[in-house]
Amino acid sequence: MGRTCSSFQSCGRDETWAEGFLEWLRIGKQAEEILVLEPREFLTSNESVAVVGYMKCLAKPTGRVYESDFVHVITFKDDKIIRFQEFFDTYIAGEAFRPE
Repeated sequence: MGRTCSSFQSCGRDETWAEGFLEWLRIGKQAEEILVLEPREFLTSNESVAVVGYMKCLAKPTGRVYESDFVHVITFKDDKIIRFQEFFDTYIAGEAFRPE
């Protein structure tokens, strides 16, 4: 069976999940500034945590600010993070980055 690819890792490259995640963070830091990141609720199970919250970000290329609720789902195995999923209003974020 082939290997599973995350959104942080290209199946065509040999980088580790952690390297892909760090690259995603680097790209994000260049493109936007997080002005507010407010966790409001933590939902837990044996293998995962879901963080429900609010964020406000500055799109650096346009200077526009956008706001959205978010959910981060973090899955663990053997005391290590094996998956990170982020859900937020991608339309409103895309509009903040759209050139005029």
